[in-house]
Amino acid sequence: MPQTRLTVVLVLVCALSLCLLVPSRAKDADDALLETGGFAKTDPRRPTPDELRIVTYNIRWRGGEDLRELIQLLREDKELGGAAVIALQEVDRNKERTSHTNTARRIAEELKMNYAWAAP
Repeated sequence: MPQTRLTVVLVLVCALSLCLLVPSRAKDADDALLETGGFAKTDPRRPTPDELRIVTYNIRWRGGEDLRELIQLLREDKELGGAAVIALQEVDRNKERTSHTNTARRIAEELKMNYAWAAP
């Protein structure tokens, strides 16, 4: 059990560290191997939560209506909603199959969260 907790802590530290990195400067924003951004508003009066909810999910290139439904679940679902950390796999950025949407940025903007997207 202690090893599991250590693993979770290390994953969180790595994920949160990515959000603090300065995005790489590529000739074209679509060429950057790491993209970060933020929409979260900090409020020093906000109480510290008693628990930390982490959600991980393979979205498998969702776009359009599927993406809208996923965002709604991540916002409102009893078990998934309100997560402090959301780790997603297979997230597209400017791909034709998802109508050239920057999916990570869109999810973060809709949920008012910070984000980091890394190239495969």
